[in-house]
Amino acid sequence: INQDGIYRAIKYQYTYWPDPSNITQIREQYINMMSDFIYRAPVDHIIKLLVEQKVPVFFYVMNTTIEAFNYPQWRKAPHDIEHLLLTGAPFMDQEFFPEKLHLDKAAWTNNDRNMSHFFMKAYTDFARWGNPSVQQILGLHFEVATQGSLKYLNLNTTYNSTVFLNYRQTESAFWTWYLPTVVGIIVPTYPPFTEYWWEPKEPLQIAFWTMSGTNLLLVVVVVIFCILWRNAKRY
Repeated sequence: INQDGIYRAIKYQYTYWPDPSNITQIREQYINMMSDFIYRAPVDHIIKLLVEQKVPVFFYVMNTTIEAFNYPQWRKAPHDIEHLLLTGAPFMDQEFFPEKLHLDKAAWTNNDRNMSHFFMKAYTDFARWGNPSVQQILGLHFEVATQGSLKYLNLNTTYNSTVFLNYRQTESAFWTWYLPTVVGIIVPTYPPFTEYWWEPKEPLQIAFWTMSGTNLLLVVVVVIFCILWRNAKRY
């Protein structure tokens, strides 16, 4: 594996070049790298395969947060945070959810409830009609992604979400197309066989000379024993 090539490619792609030593940007770029590698690039690849097969595709990017959690800015929208909104957590008692989540019914905001309503309605409409927004949901709607026009719903809140195009295509292509060409396989180059005869420096040469010396010694011992046996038999 071309480890140096992989390292250089990833460093080039995910370094904040205006200030490479900026700690905040290092964290942001690390989050981008892991998110692109684990989630975004694979999902992008699946979307394109479905679009090629003329399957209707509706997708969204979760940029909003659950205000009740009061997360710091850098982790406001972690992966899979919407499962609480999809299960209607802002409308339910905390007893229905694991204690480790520390949910507080009083902490849910109107934005949290709106987003929960949006997700529940969108998923049920998709299950029923094959379209998550047969009609607008709180003013929001999905558009079908097509080849060359990968439309997606950029979810912030129910008040300022927008349909955009071609989400992080360069970054996704880096993982699905470019990086596999960098990985490669380095074919090892072995020294000529003639080196075994006069340069006993490498492990293979040392092993060769060790076995050769041992075999020669065994031959000498066998010859000596044969001579001794023949002389003893003569007398």
